[in-house]
Amino acid sequence: TILSYNHQESTQTGFYTTDKNTDEFRLSMKYNKNLGDTRLKASYKNSTQTTGGIPINTIQQTASLQNDYYLTEDRRVTLRSGLSYRDTQGDFTENTQYNVYENLLWRHRKNLTTNYSFRYDITNFEATSSESRALRFNLRHLLYENLTTSIEADGTSNQYTGGRELAY
Repeated sequence: TILSYNHQESTQTGFYTTDKNTDEFRLSMKYNKNLGDTRLKASYKNSTQTTGGIPINTIQQTASLQNDYYLTEDRRVTLRSGLSYRDTQGDFTENTQYNVYENLLWRHRKNLTTNYSFRYDITNFEATSSESRALRFNLRHLLYENLTTSIEADGTSNQYTGGRELAY
């Protein structure tokens, strides 16, 4: 576990003088077990930038959690799960993002692997929003040392302020 704090002050001179003050806290944790690893990262950043006597305040928060779970002891089948959050609020900006993903990697043999993945994202930026979902499948086979066959299939659905699109 690592917990850190950073304070920065800077001044830029020129046509306009800009002062910037930033305080940031960070947390990083990792937990290892025989059949998996879990990682947690989080941060909080508060900054003020003053240009020409006008201050602009911004607060940014992030968090992510990732877990790798080995479904077999030989680690041939791995499930990777993730969750993330990012939020930026300021005098002139509002932005929030969420993300969830699942990925299953299966090494059937030394020369044959399949990969299955799912991803879901939500983004809110100012007065607009978007939501997307994606599914993907990949099969990879190595017949000889330089002859590889790959098959891929994927599909996405994007819904946003003012529209929607599907692709596959």
